[in-house]
Amino acid sequence: MKELYLYQDIKAEICVIKNNIEYYTMLLQQEDLSELEYCKKIQYLGIKYISTIFSVVEKEVTRKETAHNLNHKIVKELLEKEKTKLLFKQNQIDNIDSALNALNAEDRYIIKCKFFHRMKYKDIETNYKAHFRYCLTEQTIKKRVKNAIRKMTTIINAVYFTALIWHRWQKIKFRGDD
Repeated sequence: MKELYLYQDIKAEICVIKNNIEYYTMLLQQEDLSELEYCKKIQYLGIKYISTIFSVVEKEVTRKETAHNLNHKIVKELLEKEKTKLLFKQNQIDNIDSALNALNAEDRYIIKCKFFHRMKYKDIETNYKAHFRYCLTEQTIKKRVKNAIRKMTTIINAVYFTALIWHRWQKIKFRGDD
């Protein structure tokens, strides 16, 4: 379950994605997006259309309108991509949290120490004694990690499998409605 090692990283990514969504939403509320750099990277500003116009003012207005429209479209696409990424990352975190909640407090503590804080078994043994007021051997902690991972994997795979079956059922149901 490499997702457990990545848990903190995924949570940080979610914060960045939420900030990006907020930024893109704010951009879409602005009236003039013509000065953004997005469309300049694409190498398209309607140059052929602009080159047939002879008035300098009209060329500038057309260039700004084209840049605004193109930037608006690009920002909307970026916003949608970020929203999709957020759903995927949030789903990962929710699945891990659900699986963690199925564990007892002691196993949950051990898993968090091992994977979220990346502690060695010896350090977990020491911290466990201080936190729960009794000792577990390093071997016992290893067994508990193995059993907790097995339980969590079963839960997460069941959730994934159920979602997969539901998705396939919706496709079949949709085709059957024709």
